[in-house]
Parts: sequence; C-alpha cells; structure tokens
Amino acid sequence: LHDALPIYPVVFGEKGLLRVKISGVEENIAPDFKFEGGKVINIVPDEATAFIDGKELHAKGKSTHGSMPEKGENAILKLADEICSRYPDSTFARLCSLTTAEALGIDIADDMTKISVNPSVISADSTKCELSYDIRYPITADGEKVISSIKKSAEDKGLEADIFFHDKPLYVPRDSLTSEYYTELLV
Repeated sequence: LHDALPIYPVVFGEKGLLRVKISGVEENIAPDFKFEGGKVINIVPDEATAFIDGKELHAKGKSTHGSMPEKGENAILKLADEICSRYPDSTFARLCSLTTAEALGIDIADDMTKISVNPSVISADSTKCELSYDIRYPITADGEKVISSIKKSAEDKGLEADIFFHDKPLYVPRDSLTSEYYTELLV
C-alpha cells in the first residue's frame, strides 16, 4: 500500500518576491518609436513588437515561469538589443542595460539558490519607457538591501525604480518540529 501512495515534497523555504517597475522620460530616440512586450509579470515574455524609423520589428521567445527565467528565452531582450545598438544614448538603452542581476547590483546567492531576475513587461514610446520585473531573492538575503541596490542602479542611469510589491522570504529550518511533523506525515 505504501508504494501506491504519491510522494509529496516538503518545502522548507521560499524566495522573497519583488515586483519592480523602472521608468524614465525618453530622450534621443526616433519620434515614431513604440515598443511593447510581455503581458504577465511572472512569465518570461515570448513576444515583443517595436515600431521605429518607419519599420515594424518582431521577436519571438520561449515563455516559462518567472521564477526560472534561465529556462526561457526573453523576446523583449532579443528585440531590445537591435534598438539599443541604433540608439545607444537613449533612455530606452539605459533602461535595457538594467536587465540582469549583475547590472542591478543584486547578483547574490546562498547555499540553496540564487537570485532570479525576469524583465517581463515593457511599454515604451518616444516620451517614456517602463519595464516591470519579477525578482526572486534567496531566503538569506536582506530584502531591504536588494531594494536599495535596485534603486541605486536605476538612479545611476537617470531612471526611477518603484517597488510595488514585496513578499519577504519564508524559511522553516529542516530540524524544526513543524518540518519534522510534515516530513513524517508524508513518509
């Protein structure tokens, strides 16, 4: 009978979750510029569209859950590279330079996991640029330091970072009575 029972994992910890929007006033780009990509903040975007210099451009990617962006292919980033190479002095290019943990000053890890950064929803035109991120940080990281680093990185590029959601990490030590109870219950 025991062999027929399903096996369920016991989750001891969950990363902290930040939802961030970095934005700025656009400068130095074509007047017909428009860029859209991503629909849901916790999904790696699989489509992006831009209009610039009289041409419409498209990129396809591969969507995956925002907690594992390395398993997907971000269409926003693919298409942004082309535009940033044409307009390197634009606000758009400064914004798109902040799409990795390293660039945001938050490249951190602990013995269980590392930070994940998913730049997932973008809206930009010739007057403004906004990029929203789903960021998940390790349970041992200080969330306030992560937020401070993001804000400083944005400010250093002449942009503004708004943290519109913060869910702190959850951790229950494996040797706690709660963890032992659930582990025994499921075995």
